[in-house]
Amino acid sequence: MKAFRFRLDRVLDWRRTEMEMEETRLKQLRTAAAELDREKALVESTRDEAGRAVLARGNVDGSELQLLSSYNTAVKLVCARLDEKRRAAEKAAQAQQQKLLEARRRLRLLENLKDRRLAEWKYETERQMEADAPPAGKRPLSCLS
Repeated sequence: MKAFRFRLDRVLDWRRTEMEMEETRLKQLRTAAAELDREKALVESTRDEAGRAVLARGNVDGSELQLLSSYNTAVKLVCARLDEKRRAAEKAAQAQQQKLLEARRRLRLLENLKDRRLAEWKYETERQMEADAPPAGKRPLSCLS
């Protein structure tokens, strides 16, 4: 009896590898987006601390307030750039999510094909075994003594 062999096993392995690569890329994009969020939070936190430090001194002159205002303006620009990068990262992650879904779909198609071929092989093997078996109730001639 011949063992089951799926002719597209190498393609199936390649599709699994492809899907894993797409998953890795998506994780990297999501990590990059999270890093942008952390960076923005740090910048905003630093801005807030600077404002509290200036106000906590109590005796503040106009030049210090002017510097704080300039710093706040610079932080807004940095935050706007980070927001823009975050939106781009999110857009890239969404595109990558679509690639991952397609890779999963292609893999699933091959897995389903392999399952069908295995079921057909099992059916044919059982049919062949039944055809090769002696009829019920009759013993083979070699057993008659």
